[in-house]
Amino acid sequence: MKIQKFTPRILLVGVGQICQQAHIPVIQNTDASVVQVIEPNLTMKSKIANLFPRAKWSTSMNNIVQDVNCAIISSPTALHAEHTFQLLKRGLHVLCEKPLATSKDDGKNLIEEAKKNKVILQVGYYRRFHPASSAIKDIIKNSSLGICQRILILGGHIDDRSGPPSLMDVKLSGGGCTMDIGSHIIDRLFSWFNDLHLDYYADDDHGSRIESNALIRLSTTNKKFFVPITILLSRSTPLGYKLICQFEKGLIECELNLGHQLLIYHKSLIVLDEERSFVSTLNLSREHDYLFYFKKQWDEFINQINGTHSTYSSLIDALNTTDILEKCYRNRQQLDIPWDINPTKL
Repeated sequence: MKIQKFTPRILLVGVGQICQQAHIPVIQNTDASVVQVIEPNLTMKSKIANLFPRAKWSTSMNNIVQDVNCAIISSPTALHAEHTFQLLKRGLHVLCEKPLATSKDDGKNLIEEAKKNKVILQVGYYRRFHPASSAIKDIIKNSSLGICQRILILGGHIDDRSGPPSLMDVKLSGGGCTMDIGSHIIDRLFSWFNDLHLDYYADDDHGSRIESNALIRLSTTNKKFFVPITILLSRSTPLGYKLICQFEKGLIECELNLGHQLLIYHKSLIVLDEERSFVSTLNLSREHDYLFYFKKQWDEFINQINGTHSTYSSLIDALNTTDILEKCYRNRQQLDIPWDINPTKL
């Protein structure tokens, strides 16, 4: 008996920046149709209603039409768990923007509800689909540069307030740069290591619970060796987005927003009585923009609905990422380090 191919009839929950810049352009180039849009801010309707002239527009989750079969949730972070649970309970497949939830208990409930209703739940960590991320995982696993010894990750830029207003409302955002930027980075680490431990967390929230700068110290093991991990996050300092991973035999540098390339700094060698260092550029594919990887994320979502196991996505890692975020905020200290220091010395 031939299994009928799934034809997405989509409910969009929240059509802010990430939905407009990434999810909508991707689904416009597929066989999917947008049946309904739920967005409380009706100024958004004038921007994109012409893209989906047949879609029903609603301002709340109380009026969901019957013929949708899947949903993309791009609502504010603190609403992810509530919105996702409602849709899973209705039997809809859900692709939820990161993070899955703001508490581990909520995340567990969502995973259990998806299993109960036999539907697919996937979290939008699209950078997992970068070939550079897979390459780093292989280098760590195979010890091709020796044991991983330490990791430094920088993630930050000066916020020009062009993002959604919800970012500055803790009831909607769930936090500041740690929740927003840090969730991607922590998820990436879980894709490389089986376990992460939070050793220290500090930020500059000053009671607002919306931090602009944060320092996260994690640790893990590689081949039973201790690996310290330092993460610097900022919305007020142009840190850039970079990974520096030190191994026994060299160092890897990766631009976190570029998925196709790694720089490998090999340790100095003595060649003809002279000390020489080697830097190699590892191009893993041709360069693609972020939409290419959002499309891969969408394809995995649909493939899972059609019965294929996920290749990159992981609900367990998404849950563990939420757990670390929750622990960070629960154990926050006041950030007291100067931001003009050399981050490579941390």
